[in-house]
Amino acid sequence: MDGPTILSGEAYYLERKLLPPGALLTVSLEDVSTMDFASTMIAKTERTLEGAPPYPFELSWEPGAIEAGLRYSLRATISVSDRMIMTSTQTLDAFTHRTSCPGYGSSQSVERALRRATHAAPTRASPSFS
Repeated sequence: MDGPTILSGEAYYLERKLLPPGALLTVSLEDVSTMDFASTMIAKTERTLEGAPPYPFELSWEPGAIEAGLRYSLRATISVSDRMIMTSTQTLDAFTHRTSCPGYGSSQSVERALRRATHAAPTRASPSFS
């Protein structure tokens, strides 16, 4: 049996501002096949960020976790004190650039762009990026 599939990549944003201390990058691979239900998490990684982007990440999952014919999306967010401040805004099929079948011990690299998240009403004081 083949080992886990590995997806590596870099998350970045284009704003010319550094993130506040304690910023957390979360990258997840999700099954988004069912429109009326929440997505199903296949793999997730988190890391505290330091310095300027790009920020490397790596996801891994066992071969049986991916089913042919279903839709999968790669999502990235950056949060500070449990408040999302940046998120990926476009759906990215995690397997668009694959040269082999997903889920069978192969690897690939992707990039994920993030944009500032907008909030209708703050739930608590948020850090300033001024």
